[in-house]
Amino acid sequence: MGKDASGTPTNPAYSSFFADTRLVPRKNELEAGFYGSRFASLAMGVVEVMAANRPFFVVPDVKEGQLFYNVDLIESVHSADSDEPTLEIRPYPHPVARIPLGLGCRVFAVSGGSIWGAAGYSRDTVVHDVATETTAPGPQLHYPKVTPSLLPVGDDGTVLVMDRTIRSPWPGDPFCSFEALRSLPVTGGGGGWRWQAVPLPEPPFRGGSAHVTAYLMLGGRAWVSVPDRGTFSLDVDRGTWRTEGSWQLPLRGRAHFAPELGLVIGLNSGGKLSACDIEAWPKPMLLRQWDTTFPTAECRAAGHQLLWQDTGLAYLGEGRFCLSRHAVVERTAEGRATRYAISSMTVQVRRLPGGGLGGLELARRGKLRYHAVWPYKEYPFPYLIQPS
Repeated sequence: MGKDASGTPTNPAYSSFFADTRLVPRKNELEAGFYGSRFASLAMGVVEVMAANRPFFVVPDVKEGQLFYNVDLIESVHSADSDEPTLEIRPYPHPVARIPLGLGCRVFAVSGGSIWGAAGYSRDTVVHDVATETTAPGPQLHYPKVTPSLLPVGDDGTVLVMDRTIRSPWPGDPFCSFEALRSLPVTGGGGGWRWQAVPLPEPPFRGGSAHVTAYLMLGGRAWVSVPDRGTFSLDVDRGTWRTEGSWQLPLRGRAHFAPELGLVIGLNSGGKLSACDIEAWPKPMLLRQWDTTFPTAECRAAGHQLLWQDTGLAYLGEGRFCLSRHAVVERTAEGRATRYAISSMTVQVRRLPGGGLGGLELARRGKLRYHAVWPYKEYPFPYLIQPS
Protein backbone atom coordinates (compact mmCIF):
# COMPACT_ATOMS: atom_id res chain seq x y z
CA MET A 1 0.00 0.00 0.00
CA GLY A 2 1.47 3.35 -1.06
CA LYS A 3 0.84 6.94 0.02
CA ASP A 4 -0.54 9.98 -1.76
CA ALA A 5 1.00 13.44 -1.84
CA SER A 6 -0.32 14.22 1.65
CA GLY A 7 1.17 11.06 3.14
CA THR A 8 -2.18 9.28 3.45
CA PRO A 9 -2.08 5.52 2.67
CA THR A 10 -3.69 4.68 -0.65
CA ASN A 11 -5.49 1.54 -1.75
CA PRO A 12 -4.03 0.06 -4.99
CA ALA A 13 -7.32 -1.68 -5.76
CA TYR A 14 -9.06 1.70 -5.74
CA SER A 15 -6.96 2.97 -8.67
CA SER A 16 -6.84 -0.24 -10.67
CA PHE A 17 -10.58 -0.88 -10.46
CA PHE A 18 -11.41 2.46 -12.05
CA ALA A 19 -9.51 1.58 -15.20
CA ASP A 20 -12.93 0.22 -16.15
CA THR A 21 -15.73 1.80 -14.14
CA ARG A 22 -18.53 -0.18 -15.77
CA LEU A 23 -19.54 -3.02 -13.47
CA VAL A 24 -19.84 -6.48 -14.99
CA PRO A 25 -22.36 -8.62 -13.07
CA ARG A 26 -21.21 -12.10 -12.12
CA LYS A 27 -22.94 -15.15 -10.76
CA ASN A 28 -23.31 -15.24 -6.98
CA GLU A 29 -21.86 -18.43 -5.51
CA LEU A 30 -22.71 -18.10 -1.80
CA GLU A 31 -25.38 -20.24 -0.19
CA ALA A 32 -27.19 -17.42 1.65
CA GLY A 33 -30.96 -17.53 1.56
CA PHE A 34 -31.97 -14.39 -0.35
CA TYR A 35 -29.24 -14.54 -2.98
CA GLY A 36 -30.49 -15.12 -6.49
CA SER A 37 -28.74 -17.20 -9.14
CA ARG A 38 -27.97 -14.18 -11.30
CA PHE A 39 -28.04 -10.37 -11.21
CA ALA A 40 -31.13 -8.54 -12.34
CA SER A 41 -30.71 -5.18 -14.03
CA LEU A 42 -28.62 -3.21 -11.55
CA ALA A 43 -30.78 -0.08 -11.71
CA MET A 44 -34.14 -1.88 -11.62
CA GLY A 45 -36.37 -0.32 -9.00
CA VAL A 46 -33.63 1.56 -7.14
CA VAL A 47 -34.98 5.04 -7.88
CA GLU A 48 -38.48 3.92 -6.88
CA VAL A 49 -37.14 2.55 -3.59
CA MET A 50 -35.33 5.81 -2.88
CA ALA A 51 -38.51 7.78 -3.55
CA ALA A 52 -40.45 5.48 -1.22
CA ASN A 53 -37.84 6.01 1.52
CA ARG A 54 -37.28 2.28 1.91
CA PRO A 55 -33.94 0.98 3.14
CA PHE A 56 -31.43 -1.28 1.44
CA PHE A 57 -29.86 -4.42 2.80
CA VAL A 58 -26.11 -4.29 2.23
CA VAL A 59 -24.42 -7.70 2.15
CA PRO A 60 -20.62 -8.01 1.81
CA ASP A 61 -19.77 -10.96 -0.45
CA VAL A 62 -16.14 -12.08 -0.70
CA LYS A 63 -16.61 -12.88 -4.41
CA GLU A 64 -19.10 -10.24 -5.56
CA GLY A 65 -18.37 -7.22 -3.34
CA GLN A 66 -20.85 -5.09 -1.42
CA LEU A 67 -24.29 -6.13 -2.69
CA PHE A 68 -27.30 -3.85 -2.32
CA TYR A 69 -30.77 -5.39 -2.07
CA ASN A 70 -34.11 -3.60 -2.36
CA VAL A 71 -36.61 -4.45 0.36
CA ASP A 72 -40.39 -4.52 0.18
CA LEU A 73 -42.58 -3.42 3.08
CA ILE A 74 -45.21 -6.13 3.47
CA GLU A 75 -48.46 -5.87 5.43
CA SER A 76 -50.00 -9.22 6.27
CA VAL A 77 -52.69 -10.53 8.61
CA HIS A 78 -51.13 -11.73 11.85
CA SER A 79 -53.54 -14.59 12.54
CA ALA A 80 -56.86 -16.05 11.47
CA ASP A 81 -58.70 -14.54 14.47
CA SER A 82 -57.31 -11.01 14.01
CA ASP A 83 -57.83 -8.47 11.26
CA GLU A 84 -54.95 -6.28 12.49
CA PRO A 85 -52.14 -6.54 9.94
CA THR A 86 -48.54 -6.96 10.96
CA LEU A 87 -45.48 -5.58 9.20
CA GLU A 88 -42.31 -7.06 7.79
CA ILE A 89 -39.70 -6.36 5.15
CA ARG A 90 -38.55 -8.83 2.53
CA PRO A 91 -35.39 -8.40 0.47
CA TYR A 92 -35.69 -8.79 -3.28
CA PRO A 93 -34.04 -11.98 -4.61
CA HIS A 94 -31.45 -10.13 -6.72
CA PRO A 95 -29.04 -7.33 -5.82
CA VAL A 96 -29.56 -4.02 -7.60
CA ALA A 97 -26.02 -2.65 -7.19
CA ARG A 98 -22.53 -3.85 -6.40
CA ILE A 99 -19.43 -2.04 -5.13
CA PRO A 100 -16.25 -4.16 -5.09
CA LEU A 101 -14.82 -5.04 -1.68
CA GLY A 102 -11.34 -4.13 -2.89
CA LEU A 103 -12.27 -0.45 -2.79
CA GLY A 104 -12.37 -0.68 0.99
CA CYS A 105 -15.76 0.99 1.51
CA ARG A 106 -17.40 0.02 4.79
CA VAL A 107 -20.04 2.72 5.21
CA PHE A 108 -22.60 3.92 2.68
CA ALA A 109 -25.36 6.47 2.14
CA VAL A 110 -28.09 6.77 -0.48
CA SER A 111 -28.76 10.33 -1.64
CA GLY A 112 -29.93 12.07 -4.79
CA GLY A 113 -30.04 8.95 -6.96
CA SER A 114 -26.54 7.81 -5.98
CA ILE A 115 -24.95 5.41 -3.51
CA TRP A 116 -21.92 6.89 -1.75
CA GLY A 117 -19.22 4.87 -0.03
CA ALA A 118 -16.27 5.70 2.22
CA ALA A 119 -13.59 3.76 4.07
CA GLY A 120 -11.98 4.20 7.47
CA TYR A 121 -8.43 5.61 7.60
CA SER A 122 -8.71 6.73 3.97
CA ARG A 123 -9.48 9.86 1.96
CA ASP A 124 -11.11 7.89 -0.87
CA THR A 125 -14.82 8.05 -1.63
CA VAL A 126 -16.84 6.12 -4.21
CA VAL A 127 -20.11 7.04 -5.94
CA HIS A 128 -22.41 4.59 -7.75
CA ASP A 129 -24.86 6.26 -10.15
CA VAL A 130 -28.01 4.15 -10.28
CA ALA A 131 -29.21 5.68 -13.56
CA THR A 132 -26.06 4.84 -15.54
CA GLU A 133 -25.18 1.74 -13.48
CA THR A 134 -21.57 2.91 -13.10
CA THR A 135 -19.25 3.21 -10.13
CA ALA A 136 -16.65 5.97 -10.16
CA PRO A 137 -14.23 7.61 -7.74
CA GLY A 138 -15.77 10.43 -5.75
CA PRO A 139 -13.88 13.50 -4.51
CA GLN A 140 -11.04 12.86 -2.11
CA LEU A 141 -11.65 13.95 1.46
CA HIS A 142 -9.35 16.55 2.96
CA TYR A 143 -8.51 14.24 5.85
CA PRO A 144 -9.09 10.51 6.45
CA LYS A 145 -11.82 9.55 8.90
CA VAL A 146 -11.18 6.91 11.60
CA THR A 147 -14.82 5.86 12.20
CA PRO A 148 -16.78 7.50 9.38
CA SER A 149 -20.54 7.87 9.07
CA LEU A 150 -22.35 9.20 5.99
CA LEU A 151 -25.55 11.20 6.43
CA PRO A 152 -27.75 12.35 3.50
CA VAL A 153 -28.68 16.03 3.75
CA GLY A 154 -31.74 17.50 2.00
CA ASP A 155 -32.84 16.72 -1.55
CA ASP A 156 -29.88 17.96 -3.61
CA GLY A 157 -27.71 14.88 -3.09
CA THR A 158 -25.42 16.44 -0.45
CA VAL A 159 -23.85 13.93 1.95
CA LEU A 160 -22.23 14.78 5.28
CA VAL A 161 -19.09 12.74 6.04
CA MET A 162 -18.64 12.66 9.80
CA ASP A 163 -15.89 11.09 11.88
CA ARG A 164 -17.46 9.72 15.06
CA THR A 165 -13.97 9.86 16.59
CA ILE A 166 -13.18 13.55 17.02
CA ARG A 167 -9.49 14.12 17.63
CA SER A 168 -7.89 16.86 19.66
CA PRO A 169 -6.22 19.30 17.23
CA TRP A 170 -2.70 20.59 17.50
CA PRO A 171 -1.07 23.61 15.80
CA GLY A 172 -0.57 23.13 12.07
CA ASP A 173 -2.68 19.96 11.93
CA PRO A 174 -4.92 20.24 8.82
CA PHE A 175 -7.40 17.56 9.94
CA CYS A 176 -11.17 17.97 9.85
CA SER A 177 -13.79 15.68 11.34
CA PHE A 178 -16.69 16.92 9.19
CA GLU A 179 -16.88 17.38 5.41
CA ALA A 180 -19.74 17.81 2.95
CA LEU A 181 -19.84 16.03 -0.40
CA ARG A 182 -21.77 18.38 -2.69
CA SER A 183 -22.10 19.32 -6.33
CA LEU A 184 -20.58 22.78 -6.95
CA PRO A 185 -19.79 24.91 -10.02
CA VAL A 186 -16.36 24.30 -11.51
CA THR A 187 -14.09 27.29 -10.91
CA GLY A 188 -11.71 28.73 -13.51
CA GLY A 189 -14.18 29.55 -16.27
CA GLY A 190 -14.56 26.00 -17.59
CA GLY A 191 -18.24 25.83 -16.67
CA GLY A 192 -20.15 22.81 -15.47
CA TRP A 193 -20.53 21.19 -12.08
CA ARG A 194 -18.63 18.52 -10.20
CA TRP A 195 -18.71 16.79 -6.84
CA GLN A 196 -16.38 18.29 -4.27
CA ALA A 197 -15.47 17.62 -0.64
CA VAL A 198 -15.97 20.80 1.38
CA PRO A 199 -14.30 20.89 4.82
CA LEU A 200 -16.50 22.06 7.70
CA PRO A 201 -15.55 23.57 11.08
CA GLU A 202 -14.88 21.45 14.16
CA PRO A 203 -17.56 21.35 16.88
CA PRO A 204 -17.24 24.09 19.53
CA PHE A 205 -15.75 22.20 22.46
CA ARG A 206 -12.31 21.69 23.96
CA GLY A 207 -10.67 19.09 26.11
CA GLY A 208 -9.08 16.41 23.97
CA SER A 209 -10.41 13.67 21.74
CA ALA A 210 -14.01 12.48 22.02
CA HIS A 211 -16.41 9.96 20.53
CA VAL A 212 -19.89 10.73 19.17
CA THR A 213 -22.43 8.50 20.95
CA ALA A 214 -25.66 9.59 19.21
CA TYR A 215 -26.44 11.56 16.06
CA LEU A 216 -29.29 12.44 13.71
CA MET A 217 -30.29 14.78 10.89
CA LEU A 218 -32.98 17.30 11.81
CA GLY A 219 -33.83 19.53 8.88
CA GLY A 220 -30.51 20.67 7.47
CA ARG A 221 -28.71 20.30 10.80
CA ALA A 222 -26.65 17.36 12.01
CA TRP A 223 -27.01 16.81 15.77
CA VAL A 224 -24.16 15.06 17.60
CA SER A 225 -23.85 14.12 21.27
CA VAL A 226 -20.41 13.85 22.88
CA PRO A 227 -19.85 12.52 26.44
CA ASP A 228 -18.87 15.19 29.00
CA ARG A 229 -19.08 17.89 26.30
CA GLY A 230 -22.74 18.19 25.38
CA THR A 231 -24.87 18.15 22.23
CA PHE A 232 -24.16 20.34 19.22
CA SER A 233 -25.80 20.86 15.83
CA LEU A 234 -24.12 21.69 12.54
CA ASP A 235 -25.83 23.65 9.79
CA VAL A 236 -24.34 21.72 6.89
CA ASP A 237 -25.19 24.34 4.27
CA ARG A 238 -23.78 27.34 6.17
CA GLY A 239 -21.02 25.46 7.97
CA THR A 240 -21.91 26.89 11.39
CA TRP A 241 -22.27 25.17 14.77
CA ARG A 242 -24.76 25.76 17.56
CA THR A 243 -24.53 24.45 21.12
CA GLU A 244 -27.83 22.75 21.95
CA GLY A 245 -26.99 22.05 25.59
CA SER A 246 -24.55 20.50 28.06
CA TRP A 247 -26.61 17.31 28.07
CA GLN A 248 -26.40 14.19 25.90
CA LEU A 249 -29.17 12.60 23.87
CA PRO A 250 -30.35 9.49 25.81
CA LEU A 251 -29.85 7.32 22.71
CA ARG A 252 -27.07 5.38 21.00
CA GLY A 253 -26.03 5.46 17.35
CA ARG A 254 -28.09 7.03 14.59
CA ALA A 255 -31.60 8.20 15.47
CA HIS A 256 -34.40 9.54 13.27
CA PHE A 257 -36.85 12.40 13.64
CA ALA A 258 -40.40 11.23 12.88
CA PRO A 259 -42.43 14.35 11.91
CA GLU A 260 -45.78 12.58 12.29
CA LEU A 261 -44.89 11.91 15.94
CA GLY A 262 -42.96 15.12 16.58
CA LEU A 263 -40.34 12.97 18.32
CA VAL A 264 -36.94 11.43 17.80
CA ILE A 265 -36.95 7.63 17.61
CA GLY A 266 -33.76 5.68 18.24
CA LEU A 267 -32.18 2.92 20.30
CA ASN A 268 -31.30 3.21 23.96
CA SER A 269 -28.14 1.78 25.50
CA GLY A 270 -29.82 -1.64 25.70
CA GLY A 271 -30.67 -1.71 22.00
CA LYS A 272 -34.43 -1.23 22.54
CA LEU A 273 -36.55 1.09 20.41
CA SER A 274 -37.17 4.33 22.33
CA ALA A 275 -38.96 7.65 21.86
CA CYS A 276 -37.25 10.88 22.88
CA ASP A 277 -38.67 14.40 23.23
CA ILE A 278 -35.71 16.60 22.30
CA GLU A 279 -37.64 19.79 23.17
CA ALA A 280 -38.24 18.78 26.80
CA TRP A 281 -36.89 21.16 29.45
CA PRO A 282 -34.26 21.30 30.85
CA LYS A 283 -32.96 18.47 28.65
CA PRO A 284 -34.31 15.85 26.23
CA MET A 285 -36.38 13.20 27.93
CA LEU A 286 -36.87 9.53 27.10
CA LEU A 287 -40.66 9.09 26.94
CA ARG A 288 -40.99 5.39 26.18
CA GLN A 289 -38.96 2.30 25.50
CA TRP A 290 -40.42 -0.89 24.09
CA ASP A 291 -38.87 -4.03 25.56
CA THR A 292 -40.58 -6.25 22.99
CA THR A 293 -38.38 -4.76 20.26
CA PHE A 294 -35.46 -6.74 21.71
CA PRO A 295 -37.16 -10.15 22.14
CA THR A 296 -34.41 -12.02 23.97
CA ALA A 297 -36.76 -14.52 25.65
CA GLU A 298 -38.49 -15.30 22.35
CA CYS A 299 -35.15 -16.01 20.71
CA ARG A 300 -33.83 -17.99 23.65
CA ALA A 301 -36.88 -20.25 23.47
CA ALA A 302 -36.00 -20.95 19.81
CA GLY A 303 -32.37 -21.62 20.72
CA HIS A 304 -31.14 -18.37 19.17
CA GLN A 305 -29.21 -15.42 20.57
CA LEU A 306 -29.78 -11.85 19.39
CA LEU A 307 -26.68 -9.66 19.39
CA TRP A 308 -27.15 -6.05 20.44
CA GLN A 309 -23.97 -4.84 18.74
CA ASP A 310 -24.37 -3.18 15.35
CA THR A 311 -28.15 -2.94 15.49
CA GLY A 312 -29.48 -1.11 12.43
CA LEU A 313 -32.51 1.19 12.52
CA ALA A 314 -34.28 2.47 9.41
CA TYR A 315 -37.20 4.90 9.27
CA LEU A 316 -39.95 3.91 6.82
CA GLY A 317 -42.36 6.84 7.29
CA GLU A 318 -45.80 6.96 8.98
CA GLY A 319 -44.33 5.94 12.33
CA ARG A 320 -42.85 2.72 10.92
CA PHE A 321 -39.33 1.53 11.66
CA CYS A 322 -37.25 -1.51 10.85
CA LEU A 323 -34.62 -2.93 13.19
CA SER A 324 -31.96 -5.29 11.88
CA ARG A 325 -29.75 -7.39 14.15
CA HIS A 326 -27.30 -10.22 13.92
CA ALA A 327 -28.14 -13.50 15.63
CA VAL A 328 -26.42 -16.74 16.52
CA VAL A 329 -28.78 -19.48 15.29
CA GLU A 330 -26.65 -22.58 15.78
CA ARG A 331 -23.99 -23.66 18.29
CA THR A 332 -21.97 -26.77 18.99
CA ALA A 333 -22.55 -28.82 22.13
CA GLU A 334 -19.69 -26.87 23.68
CA GLY A 335 -21.43 -23.57 22.93
CA ARG A 336 -19.30 -22.40 20.01
CA ALA A 337 -21.23 -20.43 17.38
CA THR A 338 -21.38 -22.22 14.03
CA ARG A 339 -24.05 -20.29 12.13
CA TYR A 340 -25.15 -16.66 12.06
CA ALA A 341 -28.17 -14.93 10.50
CA ILE A 342 -29.42 -11.43 9.77
CA SER A 343 -32.80 -10.68 11.32
CA SER A 344 -35.31 -7.89 10.93
CA MET A 345 -38.31 -6.66 12.86
CA THR A 346 -40.67 -3.97 11.55
CA VAL A 347 -42.81 -1.95 13.95
CA GLN A 348 -45.17 1.01 13.95
CA VAL A 349 -45.39 3.67 16.66
CA ARG A 350 -48.42 5.91 16.92
CA ARG A 351 -49.96 8.42 19.28
CA LEU A 352 -52.93 7.61 21.47
CA PRO A 353 -55.84 10.08 21.08
CA GLY A 354 -55.51 12.83 23.69
CA GLY A 355 -52.46 11.18 25.18
CA GLY A 356 -50.05 14.12 24.95
CA LEU A 357 -46.37 13.60 24.31
CA GLY A 358 -46.22 10.51 26.50
CA GLY A 359 -49.29 8.93 24.91
CA LEU A 360 -47.54 6.53 22.59
CA GLU A 361 -48.07 2.91 21.74
CA LEU A 362 -46.33 0.25 19.74
CA ALA A 363 -49.31 -0.22 17.46
CA ARG A 364 -47.85 -3.07 15.44
CA ARG A 365 -44.86 -5.31 15.95
CA GLY A 366 -43.97 -7.61 13.11
CA LYS A 367 -42.53 -11.03 13.67
CA LEU A 368 -38.79 -11.48 13.95
CA ARG A 369 -37.67 -12.65 10.50
CA TYR A 370 -34.43 -14.33 9.49
CA HIS A 371 -33.42 -13.55 5.92
CA ALA A 372 -30.36 -15.71 5.48
CA VAL A 373 -28.06 -18.07 7.35
CA TRP A 374 -24.30 -18.31 6.91
CA PRO A 375 -21.60 -20.55 8.39
CA TYR A 376 -19.66 -18.78 11.14
CA LYS A 377 -16.46 -18.34 9.11
CA GLU A 378 -18.32 -16.93 6.09
CA TYR A 379 -20.72 -14.59 7.90
CA PRO A 380 -20.60 -11.23 6.07
CA PHE A 381 -22.33 -8.99 8.69
CA PRO A 382 -25.07 -7.53 6.47
CA TYR A 383 -26.85 -4.37 7.58
CA LEU A 384 -29.44 -1.74 6.60
CA ILE A 385 -28.79 1.72 5.14
CA GLN A 386 -31.31 4.53 5.17
CA PRO A 387 -32.16 6.63 2.08
CA SER A 388 -32.41 10.40 2.53
